[in-house]
Amino acid sequence: MKKQYCTYEISYDLKELGFDDPCMAVYYPNSVWYQYSKKLGIRNSEKGDKTFICTSPMWQQSIDFIREKYNYDIQICFKHQDGTKGDGKKSDYYDINIYQLSGGEIWKIYNFSEISNDFKYAREFSILKAIEIIKIIKHK
Repeated sequence: MKKQYCTYEISYDLKELGFDDPCMAVYYPNSVWYQYSKKLGIRNSEKGDKTFICTSPMWQQSIDFIREKYNYDIQICFKHQDGTKGDGKKSDYYDINIYQLSGGEIWKIYNFSEISNDFKYAREFSILKAIEIIKIIKHK
């Protein structure tokens, strides 16, 4: 079940960016992950359990948070090339597009090509890149 949740690094960064949605899992000191069973969701701001460091959102929760709070839309695109690189080999991979939205329109596009042929790696990469972009923009 843990594979459905964000890594410690992403979870902590999201907390720093204001993520406070209910989650079903938390990280304790030393990056120890625990699926929370005491209730149907715990928030970073909860006062009852001060021993955890941050909540552990599911992957989709993190993507939704980035879009809803910071107006960055993450797109993970599967690509298939049938020997078009000149080597005659087929290749499958994922491209990442991060769109900065403003007033319902795309304001800026960040593109990362041929990230990986592994979707889970591409998903984690895209969230980390979006967080990196948000941190840079916030500190300008």
